[in-house]
Order: sequence, then C-alpha cells, then structure tokens
Amino acid sequence: MHIDANWEKPQWQRTEALEINNYMGEVPPFKPIVHAKIMYNDSDIYVIFQVRDQFVRATTNQINGDVWDNSCVEFFFAPDTKYTRKYFNLEVTCGGVPLMRYNVIPRIEYTLLDSSDISKIEIAHSLPRIVDPEINEPVTWTVEYRIPFSMLKKSQVSLFQNQV
Repeated sequence: MHIDANWEKPQWQRTEALEINNYMGEVPPFKPIVHAKIMYNDSDIYVIFQVRDQFVRATTNQINGDVWDNSCVEFFFAPDTKYTRKYFNLEVTCGGVPLMRYNVIPRIEYTLLDSSDISKIEIAHSLPRIVDPEINEPVTWTVEYRIPFSMLKKSQVSLFQNQV
C-alpha cells in the first residue's frame, strides 16, 4: 500500500475507524476529534490518524526530539503476547517527525529506539514538517505510516537482551 496520508484511499475505506476519546491525566480544555485505523499484513503494520484540530503547531524537526510539545498522535502497542506490559510507543508530529520508545515500566524505564531503526518507518503527513506559527483556525490533518515487523523484531530482541 502506498503511504500518502490519504484517509479516503480504498484500502482504508474497508477498515472501521476507532474514535480516540480516552485521555491520560487531565482532560484538556480543547479536545481534537481523532480517528485512527489500523491494518497489518505478514510484513508490516499500517496506521492512519485523522485529526480535526485547532491550535496546531510543530517545531520539532529531529527524530526522538521533543515531539510531545507539538501537535502529535501516539500509538501504543505490545507485539509480543509474552510481554504485554512491555510495549512500544510511537509518537508522530502533525509534520511527520517520530519519537519511538520501548517501555519496560511506563514513564520510569524505557529505551529510545535508534534513529536509524526509526527511519525504516515510512511516514506520510498532510501538513508541512514545520508548522510555525501556530494554525489557530480549525484544520484537519492526517498522519499515516508503515511499521516493518522486521524493525520491531530487531529492536525488541536487542532491547530485551540489554535488560536481562
């Protein structure tokens, strides 16, 4: 599947959207409307987010930079059923800049994945990489990516070995 941040493409039309409406911590005064779709095949995981937003800004331009200070989306997943409390967290800004961690103990013990591994994730986004000044009027943006299973296996094996 071609990764192009197109929410309307035929492959995604066959997939039911999830509405993201749970928040960690305090519920913010402004809540973007977020939908996500997820698919996989034998070699990759595919994810797309559609965000109806306002007050959108992205200034981080570095892999594993401070993406949490930008308008971004997050995907938490545990690909190994033997270690469900150990999971990956992939955050991507509205401009397509990723941060990826492997979490052993949430918010306490985690490892940032190497940027050379993260760069194997194909990412497309509908907004420019840098959005500054902030967009203050309503805007809809999308982020789509393909995560290779081979990259996850390599990362999880090496990270797990380092923690034993």
